[in-house]
Amino acid sequence: TNVWIINIDGANPVQVTNHADWVYRDNLVWLDDNSLLFTDGTSSVKVYDLIDESIKNVLGPETPNGVCLDACGGDSQFILSPDKKYLVLLSSGSEEEGGVVMPYERSEER
Repeated sequence: TNVWIINIDGANPVQVTNHADWVYRDNLVWLDDNSLLFTDGTSSVKVYDLIDESIKNVLGPETPNGVCLDACGGDSQFILSPDKKYLVLLSSGSEEEGGVVMPYERSEER
């Protein structure tokens, strides 16, 4: 799957991710007006910055692990704490990709 950001009127589409076989993007959450958090595969979480059009890996491997959703039942979800300081990733992939809690720090230079 791919993540796209498009103006409400359909103008100015921005492709955030490039297609990769078996890599499912999910759990999209706006952190503020300019930052989008999402899972990339089963064990990576990334943030896309609208201002500088960059992607930062905040959890897991830089190259995402693919998942077999239909036949294998793999899935991942994340929960961001209300104060946006902690990120929990829950994965039903392999044992190495189990749940993890980590501090989440984002740039305050906006």
